[in-house]
Amino acid sequence: MSDFISPLLVPPGISDQRDRDFVSALSAVLSRFQPSSLLIQDAFTAPTALLPVMVIERGLSDFVSADMREDLLRAMIDAAPEIHAMSGTVAGVRRALETLGISARWTQWYQQTPKAHHDTHKVVLFLNDTVINGHAPLDLPNQRAAARVIAATKRHSQDVAIQYGVRGDINLRPGAAARRGRTVRIMAPRLGDASHLISTFSGAGAYALRTIRINAGAA
Repeated sequence: MSDFISPLLVPPGISDQRDRDFVSALSAVLSRFQPSSLLIQDAFTAPTALLPVMVIERGLSDFVSADMREDLLRAMIDAAPEIHAMSGTVAGVRRALETLGISARWTQWYQQTPKAHHDTHKVVLFLNDTVINGHAPLDLPNQRAAARVIAATKRHSQDVAIQYGVRGDINLRPGAAARRGRTVRIMAPRLGDASHLISTFSGAGAYALRTIRINAGAA
């Protein structure tokens, strides 16, 4: 019998061969058990196999998309308490998007000219790197992943119109798209499959001589 469970703990009334064998097997199993595996893990050092459990534990099932980059997933898990504390606010949505490496230019209804309907927002998301493995930054899976985070964090009463753009040097296929809820609106034709290097900003329209903004097409 293993020393993990002392024979002295087995009552004499059940100390027959069968029970001794059972206690010995149980003792061997328990001797390999690590209680630390049940403790809250650091998102940046936890084993990869534990991440799905941590997503559920941190209440992030509605935020996470399939095939998300692991480093972004770990960042979101780590920031979960802060994200939940700020849910329903613009700051909360921004914080959740930051974990994916996405910045946002957020225009609320009262900041628009003329003022828009109450609780309507216009947002330009800047995706300079991919969120979903195997895709370019402005590919549709990345747009959906960003929109999923916004839907999970914003107030239900908020209506958010989303456009997608990039900052810096990036190869693009010009086109145009905006998302409201689950609907993608194509606002300009795709211009073929040619890639164009733009050393400025892409989004919707143009507002300065040296700044080019092109609505990102859904790839």
